[in-house]
Amino acid sequence: MTVVKGSVLFFLTSAVRGGAEEVAVSLARGFAQRGWETHLAAPGSLLRALEPDLDGTGTRVAEFRLWSWRQVSDLRRFVRYLRDHSVQIVNSHLFYATAFAAPLARLASVPVVVETAHGAERWRRSWWKRAGWIDWCVQNLVTVHIAVSEAVRRYLVERKHYPPRKVRVVPNGCDPARFAAVGEAQAAALRRQLGIRSDERVILFVGRLEPQKDPLCLLTAFRAILTRFPTARLVFAGDGGLRAELQNFAAHHKLDNRVTFTGVVRQIETYYAIAELVVLPSLYEGMPLVALEAGAAGRPIVATAVDGTSEVVQHGRTGLLIPPRDPQALCCAVSELLADPGRGRRIGAAAQQRVSQYFSLDAQVRRTEQVFEACLLEKSAA
Repeated sequence: MTVVKGSVLFFLTSAVRGGAEEVAVSLARGFAQRGWETHLAAPGSLLRALEPDLDGTGTRVAEFRLWSWRQVSDLRRFVRYLRDHSVQIVNSHLFYATAFAAPLARLASVPVVVETAHGAERWRRSWWKRAGWIDWCVQNLVTVHIAVSEAVRRYLVERKHYPPRKVRVVPNGCDPARFAAVGEAQAAALRRQLGIRSDERVILFVGRLEPQKDPLCLLTAFRAILTRFPTARLVFAGDGGLRAELQNFAAHHKLDNRVTFTGVVRQIETYYAIAELVVLPSLYEGMPLVALEAGAAGRPIVATAVDGTSEVVQHGRTGLLIPPRDPQALCCAVSELLADPGRGRRIGAAAQQRVSQYFSLDAQVRRTEQVFEACLLEKSAA
């Protein structure tokens, strides 16, 4: 008879699939494989995007779109769900989700509430969002805060003034086997699908086309890159609010035939397989999955030296780090790797080794499980 270790519900409020959502679904899949009863609660549009990744894991999905405390019936339904399924741990991702999950979980007598913080909260612009009193009230209801990087831990302790004893660092992880499984035939098929010739050198951007990722900086730099490397091809794998602006920029500067916009991509590992290098020009990051995925795929990366990115990418060894908002520095770094493919391959191999050694998905799941089990043990003893 299979012994269930415990019951955990992963909670999301975003309707868009991004890094935090990828982490949550990977944890749900990993915990299910390790003998936990797993639940994933999220808005319906996000669940439909994530469900294929949970097929066969036994994870139960529940549709909840909580955005206001005026949703009395939905709030009650969430509390009832937690009670009916005897959920022992609620793991919310990002503060907005925690603001709902923590008090509702306590109302449902859930013994452990864990918040996973994925980065500095740059959306806090108005005075009341920056004040922090809401955060302090919410954190009192949270058992433990998981920071995905040391940079995020510092943010929680130094900027949000959370008690250091309640903060644990569990770095994001990536499954190297997922990227090693891509064959040459799959890569060739994708090139044909995208209309990319075998002699074209692919520069890959993966992520949401939003201001945080600064894709316009990359597109600006790409104009200069083309003057030196005319066979370069830029692929944007992702979608977002800046897509129309980026497409208009490309059309205005006659880059249409050198830039490809794919929209949202599910099997992203094949895109890494056709790339010569990866670019991550973000303005801020908690611990970027793109840097981990590029390393797992054995691809060199040019990334901005922000927050948790610097904890993954070692400048000159597993990638090149540049200042944010600097198209010229970005152009120089990409050109440096394109000019010396051998060096790019060596950097990619070193990145692959580093991700496998320090940032595996198995290690992330195992360390998260240790945090959860310690919390349950402490509550049981109390």
